[in-house]
Amino acid sequence: MVRRYVCFLVTAVVLLAALSGVEARAQSRVNDKDLARLMQNVKSDAQPFQKSFANALKKSTIRGTSQEKDARELGATFEKQSKQALETFRKKGIAEDQVAAMVDTAGQIDKLVSSLNLNPETTQQWEKLRTELHQVAQAFNVPEPYSQARQGAS
Repeated sequence: MVRRYVCFLVTAVVLLAALSGVEARAQSRVNDKDLARLMQNVKSDAQPFQKSFANALKKSTIRGTSQEKDARELGATFEKQSKQALETFRKKGIAEDQVAAMVDTAGQIDKLVSSLNLNPETTQQWEKLRTELHQVAQAFNVPEPYSQARQGAS
C-alpha cells in the first residue's frame, strides 16, 4: 500500500513539473500582434541601415572592389527580405522560411560589419537590428549562427 502511495506521489510530482514547464513556455511566447510589431521594427530599421551600410562600404577597405558590390547587394537583400517576411506573416500568420533566409543574410552582414570596422553609426544601427531580429528569430525558433559564434568567443 505504501509503495502504491509513493508511486502515485512521484507520478503526480512529475506531471506537475512537466505541466508547469509548458505553462511557463506558453507565457513567454510572443503573441502574433507583438510579433508583427517586432517584424515591422526590423523592416523599418532595415532601410536606413542599408543606406548607411552602403555609404560606410564606400569608405571601407573593400571600396571599389567586387566585395563592396556583393556587400551592398547583401544589404539590399536583407531589406527586401524584411519586407517579404512581414508581408507573408501578415497574410498567412507564418513566415519561418522568410525569417530563416533573413537570418542567413544577417549572418553574412554581421561578419562584414565586425571585420570591416565600419563607422560607429552603421555599427550601432546593425546592433539594434540584430537585437530586433534576435527576438523575431526566437519567436520562430530559427537558429542564429552569428549569435552562437559570438557566445563561443566570449
